Amino acid sequence: MKKIILLLGAILMFFPALVTSQSNDASSAQIEIKVLTDKLVYSPGEIVIMKLEAKNVGSTPVQLMFPTSQRFDFVVIYNGREVWRWSADKAFLQVIGYEYLKPGQFLEYKVAEYKAEKPAGVYNLIGILTSKPAYKGETTFKVE
Repeated sequence: MKKIILLLGAILMFFPALVTSQSNDASSAQIEIKVLTDKLVYSPGEIVIMKLEAKNVGSTPVQLMFPTSQRFDFVVIYNGREVWRWSADKAFLQVIGYEYLKPGQFLEYKVAEYKAEKPAGVYNLIGILTSKPAYKGETTFKVE
């Protein structure tokens, strides 16, 4: 009886990995990431509206596995230093979730929480689809 319980536990522990390895293979998951802002140049104090688009550009459906309830993240970098991260003050459920994309379908996430700040210069914006594997895109914006 003890052996059966151990075997059952091992099977259940590896079941999510078996499911995701079939459909979340990086070579078959043809996901294109676009990271956009509503403007190219901001004044200090203006809200930067950022958008992440994840599109299935392949010819077959894609299953994306997420290890938590978080689906995306945004990171703002200035001079090689992280100055803001969308998820920094957030909490996410520790539950595995899935999103399914047919060919041509896309997911879109939009955030309007980051306030452009001094110093003036070029900032990098990284958008991350937090699936396993994760997908990233990047763009820049200026503060003048």
